[in-house]
Amino acid sequence: MTDVLDTLGSGVTVGSEFPEKYRNRPTKERKRRRPNAVHVTVGQGALKDGAPMFLHTYIEPERKALQPWLAANELRTRATWVNHQTKPLLWADDGNHYSPSGLIARMWELAEWEERPVSNQGTARWVTEKGDLLVDLARRLLEDTEGEGAGEQETS
Repeated sequence: MTDVLDTLGSGVTVGSEFPEKYRNRPTKERKRRRPNAVHVTVGQGALKDGAPMFLHTYIEPERKALQPWLAANELRTRATWVNHQTKPLLWADDGNHYSPSGLIARMWELAEWEERPVSNQGTARWVTEKGDLLVDLARRLLEDTEGEGAGEQETS
């Protein structure tokens, strides 16, 4: 300890004589994570309470696994939007509220899909009446907001 204090007290510049692994490295700028699609959609009031939502299966193994189960009850393919930050889908089949991903996971479970993935992007599987995937709607809302923010910064 006294060696360190003596070295620092002598006016020697510390850093260059240390091995590379002990030197500070410039940190890489982290890529900002895109905000949650549900939070963006709810926060911007983009969908009205009661807006109809429809299931959109786009992955072939998922489509094949769910098709017979969905065909047995058409209500399983529908939900209603509710402006809630965590559970915005009111499922027509059971009347319960779910997150988009939570509902997809529940559907996989009920359909007894043995090879189901561990996780899913539920906002890529629910479509509005106008044909917008929730994930695409949120992306557009973010782009519009960022565009407005950029314009305000430039004019200041």
